[in-house]
Amino acid sequence: MGNRSLVTADKSDSSRELRADFDRKSKLTDQANSTRLLGLIQGNLIWVGPWGQWWMFDGTQWRPDRKLEIDRLAAKVPGIVLEEASRASGKEADELARWGISSRKRSNQKAMIEGVKHLVAFDPDEFDQHNHLLNTKNGTVDLHTQELQPHNSSDYLTKRVDYDFNPNSSAPNWAKFLTDVHGFNSDRIALWQRLFGASLFGQRGFDRFVICYGTGANGKSINLGILGRLLGEYAKAASPTVFTSGKDDSQAFNIHALRSARVVTAIEVNKGSKLNLGLIKQMTGGDPIRSAEKYQSSVEWLPTWHLFFATNHKPQVDGQDNGTRRRLLYLHFKNKIPLEKQRGFDEYIEFLSKELTGILNWALIGLSDYLKNGLQVPRSIELENEAFMDEQDVIGDWLSERCEEHPGFTEFRELYDDYVAFSDGLNQHPLGTRKFGYALDEHDFRSERKSTVRIREGIRLKPAHGDSTNPNFPTENDSTTPDSGKLLRTVTPGVNFPRNEVDKSLASQESFDNVEAFQR
Repeated sequence: MGNRSLVTADKSDSSRELRADFDRKSKLTDQANSTRLLGLIQGNLIWVGPWGQWWMFDGTQWRPDRKLEIDRLAAKVPGIVLEEASRASGKEADELARWGISSRKRSNQKAMIEGVKHLVAFDPDEFDQHNHLLNTKNGTVDLHTQELQPHNSSDYLTKRVDYDFNPNSSAPNWAKFLTDVHGFNSDRIALWQRLFGASLFGQRGFDRFVICYGTGANGKSINLGILGRLLGEYAKAASPTVFTSGKDDSQAFNIHALRSARVVTAIEVNKGSKLNLGLIKQMTGGDPIRSAEKYQSSVEWLPTWHLFFATNHKPQVDGQDNGTRRRLLYLHFKNKIPLEKQRGFDEYIEFLSKELTGILNWALIGLSDYLKNGLQVPRSIELENEAFMDEQDVIGDWLSERCEEHPGFTEFRELYDDYVAFSDGLNQHPLGTRKFGYALDEHDFRSERKSTVRIREGIRLKPAHGDSTNPNFPTENDSTTPDSGKLLRTVTPGVNFPRNEVDKSLASQESFDNVEAFQR
């Protein structure tokens, strides 16, 4: 009995020694150093695996660890091990001392850093997910409550503006500038205030592509420059080729660079540029966008931006459909800044940027108005938009003077020949047959085929310019169609003719089976 007790005691002592030896040796590994490094990180460094980067929290926002903070912290770990050795005794102290010295080796440093990555791994899709927060120098503004809260690393914000939030600040010089630019038109100034305010949010509010047009010295570019300063890192300046048509292989990469921006601005300098309506509709539509960094796999993401485009020349708009008219917001900057108040662009931007804290308060008032009442585009500006779009309607004058809506159909060749004659009479170069077909599509005159002839439904030439006895149309005496024969209202582009989305498949067929048959 006594011998069994001695054996049990020996086994227990041996087990404790093994555990102690294991515990002691477990402190002498790269993984143990990774755990020590984790204690130094304290939630202020993360490993963004998909990007292959370390990111650090600098007290206000997350940034790439370009200063190699992870290496600086890793270099502290050997000293921690030596401190542990000084508090230990005997064999453990000797082993820890040797391990502390060994941990200074570059190979051990790299292994330690590699071992901590999985403990602080981070998905980059979790960055900047709080669209209602605006990060400033002295805290984060909750745009819902318009109150300041302390910076918080767990918000994972990567952007910040370069000024403080102070609800008591004003912007008197900004107010004077707006009066110089917009006159005393309070409706226009209030619209601009709502546009600024809505742009503070990190989710798409208004779905308009804002075109700021003016011939010079009218403040449009300064307005956009201050908007960019107000949003700071939340704003991106894009090449104008992103929004204009043309073969530019860099466009896809430019678009990807705009990811997560709340405001995107571009300034056009070339005369006669044509807007890239397909891209603009995609960028204002709110649907997911798929793009990629150069040499990287593509990713899908939701747009968060508000788009502003400044130009000295009216851009060309090759489209009259409802979607185009609804998305474009044309703002004509008519007033020239008084000569005595004119400054260089950079000088004016720096002068007004001194009031960014007050301009933010002004924009927050606009945000409240926008959230409560919407964008509220004044009727005077809507009329300017209609006039701008009517100018772009390449067949609008021909439709108004030579055509009328009517049940029945007209051969496409007859319509095109009359359009060409009309254009020749004005010394204008006519559209080709394919583009003419697209233009008819945009005015909702559907393309069909009768036998071997292409027709357009719902339109005919006015009797003075075509065959008034066209058998394809009911006559006034046709009792089965009481409204037929009635001369419909004069065609006014965008008012009388509905503009549905273009059916490209129909228009593409308008290239004709035999193009020569339709040549003059």
